[in-house]
Parts: sequence; C-alpha cells; structure tokens
Amino acid sequence: MRLIAPHALISVLVENQEEALHFYSCILGLEKRNDITFSPGRRLLTVAFQGQSRPELALAVPDVSFYGEAYLRSLREQRSHTLSSVFVTHDCAETYAHLLDCGVTFLSSPTRHLYGMEALFLDPDGNAFSLLETTTGARSLFKNIFMGTAA
Repeated sequence: MRLIAPHALISVLVENQEEALHFYSCILGLEKRNDITFSPGRRLLTVAFQGQSRPELALAVPDVSFYGEAYLRSLREQRSHTLSSVFVTHDCAETYAHLLDCGVTFLSSPTRHLYGMEALFLDPDGNAFSLLETTTGARSLFKNIFMGTAA
C-alpha cells in the first residue's frame, strides 16, 4: 500500500502574498494556479510552471495563532540557510544574468559542481532557492528520480 503520494504543494512562507505573486509570476515566470480566499486571512495562492501539473508552490502567510510566534520566528531565521526548492535551467549563467538584471538577490554566482552549474538566490522574503543547470549524467539521474525509476 502506498502511504505517501508525490508532492502536490510545497509551501513557501511569505509576508505579503501580492508581492510574492509578483516575484514568482513576473520575475520567475511561473503562472498563478489557485487563488482561493476561505475567510479573512486564509488564502490559498499557488503558482507553478506553465505546462507542469505539480508540484505547485503555495505562497503561504503563516498563521501565528496556529504555529505560535516562537516557531514562526525560528522558521523565518532559517529561510536563507535552507533551500526551499531547486529550479532547473538550461543555461545557469544566462538565467543568472537575467535575474540579476531584474533585481534578484543572489547568495552565490554560478559555480561549477560535479552535478552541474549552480547559483543560489533569495526571494523577497528571504527564502533560498537553487538555480541549477545539470550535467548530462545528473540530468539522467534527475529524470529517473522524477519518473519514479530510481532505486
């Protein structure tokens, strides 16, 4: 019996959903998928790449009454030290230059690794992401993982 299904939503903690939507849609090129207000302060706002069914990124404003201020403070402090997600690109240097021109803050410029060329960047809320151009060998490994055939 399968207990866990593939990711559907990945939460990205943000302070202002409209500002986050602008960054993820206008700067990174993702499209808005869902925008549902359940009640005041309870809004499901998701984005994803065009043509990609999942996962979607949920641009979530955390509920202090649910999580508590101390836990949320801890999460906010960890944001730039933990990768939220990896965005794959065909040309890391070109994408880096474009995003830099758009005002995106980078923690590192494109650096060559065994698995490919990678640069780390922050969203406006301090969430860290990897921008990755994979090597041919790593690309086939990622394909196997995404297709569910990796051991």
